[in-house]
Parts: sequence; C-alpha cells; structure tokens
Amino acid sequence: MNNKPPKRIFLQWYGDSSPDDYVDSVSEGGVTWAEDKVFKHDVEYWETNSGRRFNLIMLIGFIVTALINTILFYLCILQK
Repeated sequence: MNNKPPKRIFLQWYGDSSPDDYVDSVSEGGVTWAEDKVFKHDVEYWETNSGRRFNLIMLIGFIVTALINTILFYLCILQK
C-alpha cells in the first residue's frame, strides 16, 4: 500500500459523471479527483511544492529572466 499522495491528479468538475448528465450548473455534480484522466474535460493538476528540485528550477528561471532583462536593458541604452 502506497501512503504517499500522487504527484499528479485530474480534477473532475462534474463529480464522477459526465457533464452531459447534468442540465444545470456545475455545483450539482460537485468536484472530485482521480489519479487518471477519465473524461476529456478533466483538468490536470500537478503538485507544485515537490521540494528541492522545484525550488532549483524556479531559481534558475528567475536568474535566466534577470539576465535576459539586463541584456535587453543595455541593448536599449546602446541603441540611443
């Protein structure tokens, strides 16, 4: 038995049924989730706080963005 929560789930806005089964609003079906995609309208959701790897990827992204912005800033100054 695996006691760890899944890293990825699929949110099902119409509960365990198809939206075709409901005439009115989404609230009639409720929201639930599944480990696998069941309906074409299921929304994939990933755990975002998966530790060091995620933090490292975010840090690298911020550094690359800062470098690109700095380069573009200086290129704009040099063109004037």
